[in-house]
Amino acid sequence: MKRATIVLTTTLWLGTVTAAWWHGRHSGSAAGAGTLGAMGETAEGPSRPKPLKNGRPAPALSGSGSGNSSPSAPAAVPLSLDGILGQVQSLMRTGGMQNPSSALKAITLIGQIRDEDLQEALKRTEEIKEPGAKMMLSMVLLSRWAEKDGPGALRYADESVSDKGPMMQMAKMGVLSAWAQSDPDAAWEHIQKSDDVGADGPMGGRGMMMMGLFSSLAAQDPDKAFARLAELQDPQERQMALNGIAQSAFDDTSRNRLMDEISKLPDANERKEARAAILGQLAMMDPEKAMAATSALPAEERAEVSQRVGTMLMMSDPARGATYLVENAGPNKKSEVYNQVVSQWVGSDANAAGAWLGAQPPSQDLDQARSSFATRIANRDPESAMAWAGQISDETQRTETMGQVFKGWQMKDPAAAAAALTSSGLSQESIQSILTKQASETDAP
Repeated sequence: MKRATIVLTTTLWLGTVTAAWWHGRHSGSAAGAGTLGAMGETAEGPSRPKPLKNGRPAPALSGSGSGNSSPSAPAAVPLSLDGILGQVQSLMRTGGMQNPSSALKAITLIGQIRDEDLQEALKRTEEIKEPGAKMMLSMVLLSRWAEKDGPGALRYADESVSDKGPMMQMAKMGVLSAWAQSDPDAAWEHIQKSDDVGADGPMGGRGMMMMGLFSSLAAQDPDKAFARLAELQDPQERQMALNGIAQSAFDDTSRNRLMDEISKLPDANERKEARAAILGQLAMMDPEKAMAATSALPAEERAEVSQRVGTMLMMSDPARGATYLVENAGPNKKSEVYNQVVSQWVGSDANAAGAWLGAQPPSQDLDQARSSFATRIANRDPESAMAWAGQISDETQRTETMGQVFKGWQMKDPAAAAAALTSSGLSQESIQSILTKQASETDAP
């Protein structure tokens, strides 16, 4: 899967989680009004990954994670601004963005910040280093501001948020979504006149704002949302608008209505992408229902939509999502899917990803995934990385991957790296090629 698609999928996931929280907040449901005490005030960190057991194709990774938890406090005692920001960062540190439970806890924490403290909280958010916590805080804080003052929240984002990349666009998506809840026509007029960067990519400024606006618009008035969609001409903006519409499907009634409207769209690719967005969101809440609905799609759509469903499922249940992705891989797509699974999983739990990869039936389709896994873990455990690289069946790719692992390892421990390369099983010609390349790069000015 291309990096841009992964970024957009993650954006859709976070937008869906946040939209669900806002929906609950405004409808008075427990999801929005729930107190931290009801969930447990302690912010739980991720559990420590277990090392791979003997018999796996490569040694276990060392030092790949730790769990932390902060002491519980009485639920009746309001948290300070510092306490809220600290717990949000704790929740987001290791894989928190991929864990819906952690994300909802973080969003609920942010919801306890008082209105009069919003600007101070935004200033402190600028000092946070973790991108996940910074993105979520900026998005929710600016969204809350936009409920009462959409133009003011957008001005603050433009003038005061230092990160002008994906985080800015996520924040603007939240602002337009919140603004459209109170004044959809004003929000629409603003985006029509906006001189933001066009939607020339998945994170384009206007495209992200379209997604936020249409999410709220479709939740309030689906007919109006599709009427506004008909006014858009830019294909990327239309796609982002449809992704926003998909975020408004929180129950069977709204989902079925949207699917019916989507079936009337004249463009086959738009129909496919919109269905994929809706079913991908459903996969987070009801995997069985999402998989059943995907299997009922026309054959020409099924394979691609299943990839979106599987990608979203991996965020809450990586093992199940990985299995689903592989089982539904289209013809000649196994190599791409194996690589997608490992690339998505290794960052949150490298040991589990390695165990899954090692359990797959032997196949040359695994080569790219093995290469990706080896290079991703090389900095933490070069010995394991070299062993994984040695399993690549294609000699050229095996040599290239071992060379990448050796390059980083040689800088830290030249003797161990040289010994591993010598005993790697590569031909003397390949070993000499790696050494020559490393020497030329070291000597280069």
